[in-house]
Amino acid sequence: MTLPFTLAPVISSGARKFSILLTISIASLLLAPLAHAVGLDLLTNLNGPQDAAADAIQGADVNGVRPIIADVSGKGLCQSIATGTSQTGTVKVDKAATGQLGNRCAELVGTADTSLGLPTLGISNAQLAQALQQVVPEETEIMGSGSTDTMHDQNNNVSSRLQFVRTGTSGLPIAGLHMTGDSFMGGNAGEDFSRLGLFINGNYGTGDKDATFNESGFDFDAYGLTAGIDYRFSDSFVAGVAVGYSESEAEVQENLGETEGEGTTFTLYGTYFTEKFYVDGSITTGSYDYEGIRNINYGAGGALVQRTLASDTEADQTAWSLGAGYNGNNKSLNYSLYGRLEAVDVDIDGYRERVVAANSTLPDGSLNNDWAMRVESQNVESMIGVLGVQVAYTISNRFGVVQPYAGLEFQREFEDDIRVARAFYLNDPFFDSGDRTYEVRLNTDEPDQNFFQLSLGAILLRPGGTQWFVNYDRLIGLRDVTSNRFTVGVRLEL
Repeated sequence: MTLPFTLAPVISSGARKFSILLTISIASLLLAPLAHAVGLDLLTNLNGPQDAAADAIQGADVNGVRPIIADVSGKGLCQSIATGTSQTGTVKVDKAATGQLGNRCAELVGTADTSLGLPTLGISNAQLAQALQQVVPEETEIMGSGSTDTMHDQNNNVSSRLQFVRTGTSGLPIAGLHMTGDSFMGGNAGEDFSRLGLFINGNYGTGDKDATFNESGFDFDAYGLTAGIDYRFSDSFVAGVAVGYSESEAEVQENLGETEGEGTTFTLYGTYFTEKFYVDGSITTGSYDYEGIRNINYGAGGALVQRTLASDTEADQTAWSLGAGYNGNNKSLNYSLYGRLEAVDVDIDGYRERVVAANSTLPDGSLNNDWAMRVESQNVESMIGVLGVQVAYTISNRFGVVQPYAGLEFQREFEDDIRVARAFYLNDPFFDSGDRTYEVRLNTDEPDQNFFQLSLGAILLRPGGTQWFVNYDRLIGLRDVTSNRFTVGVRLEL
């Protein structure tokens, strides 16, 4: 396959003088490749993913200008496939072997700069910028942020449990309050519960993230279930185990794709407490499976390009939490001041995309995987410090004890580095030889460092020790994220 990468147009024999001038002009351009913008450089105001795609396709820009479309130093994947040589000039590839990827690259470059004589897509510059965004795997960034959020949710479920199992045998509440057993009981709910208890929490979270320079916007939903059993070894020490299950789904805005996650966790937790003070901690390990879809839809007429690319991968996660606090009360009013430090470490395996639907096939009948990518493994870390206050009011009646409560936490993220996701096109002909020149680098947004969590809820403690609760959490102060979480739970005496 021969790709149309020549810069010199066909000129009639009757225009010899113009031909000479044009040849001189092109020669000057080749000798000074950074003199002015050509190709994708003619597009202005590209965002992070669009610029990353342009870097791989045409070459990284130097002083705002990318290499020209020719066999020159710094050339991108587009020129390298066409010439059969890498940036170093070493011949490594048969051009026909990766012609489909070369064609797609040439169409993007040619649409940006019609003077190059390359194929065009028949779309505007704004649509071309959107096409660049579609040919990189942004959904991989969602996997990283979603995995840490899920583990923090599991930590919160266990922390909520620990906050209520430390006040003596007369009361073991489970839902986010710190108080003395006497004030909680109120005289109607019973006394001397079993030392063994079972709790079940279910939560649903929903929200969205606005589009930024580095990341596409997306909407997300998450579901989780945590169940545990603990034992009061003494009047000052309680420990237990919990298992968690979670599902999540994020849909990238503008129908660019979606990511689904499913995982399980196992947690060991415990708390040691006195009448007013306590220390508690937990350690969690988990594994998750992720499935992703990336949609490509750009071009017009005979140049229309439509692809659906699927991916799946796994992740291993560990987390720990350590907290301490002070409990107090004044008659029916209960309050708590506390602090907590929790950390999450996630390792996401690398993966390869596969095309599952396309509007064109190869001569052998297989689907066209021209834009499919291999994504490198990722490591995601998060460490959050929490300072919080909670207040509750005890209301005793014939149904038991009801406690409405409210809480406010200040949270600080200490791992504030920008993450970089790295990917390569499957049809990059130089990858297998160890050449990593044509890398797509996707930068995430810098994490928000300081934000708050508002909590509202109520507990119902029934005679005999059964406890029900509802809880609502909202994150406040995040730059581009809206997040709400609803939790319901029950604790049973065994």
